[in-house]
Amino acid sequence: STFLTGRKDYFDLPITSASGLLLYDPEISSYIISTPEKIDDTALPGRYLRLETDKCLLYSEGPVDLTLDYGKVTMVAAGNTTHRADEDLFTAHLVLGLDFPFSQEALQVMGYEIDSLPNLEPVDLTSEHYQLAIRDLLGEDLAGELEKQLILTGGYEEIPGSFFHTIFFDDLPLKWNQETRSFRHNGKIGIGNIGDVQVNKKVNAYVELVEKGSGDILDIYLQVDRRTWYYFAYSPGSLQVLSSNKKFNKIIFDLKPSERRVKTKLGQAQYIYSLAAPRRLELFINRFLEYEQEETPGGEF
Repeated sequence: STFLTGRKDYFDLPITSASGLLLYDPEISSYIISTPEKIDDTALPGRYLRLETDKCLLYSEGPVDLTLDYGKVTMVAAGNTTHRADEDLFTAHLVLGLDFPFSQEALQVMGYEIDSLPNLEPVDLTSEHYQLAIRDLLGEDLAGELEKQLILTGGYEEIPGSFFHTIFFDDLPLKWNQETRSFRHNGKIGIGNIGDVQVNKKVNAYVELVEKGSGDILDIYLQVDRRTWYYFAYSPGSLQVLSSNKKFNKIIFDLKPSERRVKTKLGQAQYIYSLAAPRRLELFINRFLEYEQEETPGGEF
């Protein structure tokens, strides 16, 4: 991280940043950069940076760009990040929307199955972290309308267009691993919606978002319960999926290649989705767990 200094390398991209008023708060030994309004009321949306000098810690709030390129698989995120410089530890706590061309029928099968399982822990949509991140993604007006619906009915009447994502994670912690050059998480994550199906449940997951010179890659393994799981894996030009749900797999298998491929212009990244081989999932889990010996396990998988 840097604070009032330039990029260490010309090609460095900002994950978070802030501009506005700079002040020093002696009570918390911290320098703060944000707008005057955000400094006065941290519940407001907006970019915010705080350098805690006694802890060698840089904390941020606001939109977050993980600076990863997945071609036709795009993401938008907001939340908070923390860099503990003395420990060389970078963590993020996000809400994150993934968007990619995919079968709407398969998404509904996935969404309805996860939503139907009775023993999953609900996501707390009233938490301070979630409400602030939603304001950063949607703006105060729309976020305020959704909050009113939440108070009145305990959920959203419908998913607004600007809030619609192929898969939306409403509680996603991540930690940077320098050895694997990836953002990783092993444990509970919150699923907000899958297509047009509202879920808002927590499931165990292995998540890895890898920065790779030959092309960034993504692996998300959702272990919903002992019998139910879904796997999404992206490598340049290709999204592969697999599930314990045979109906989900059959929908993808039965699609013609032309129905699973997105036509692109010359020079644009190719995109096709298909079923993954079970071996790919096995290799991912083995690779992922190699670096988890010292981590707290996310549950019984």
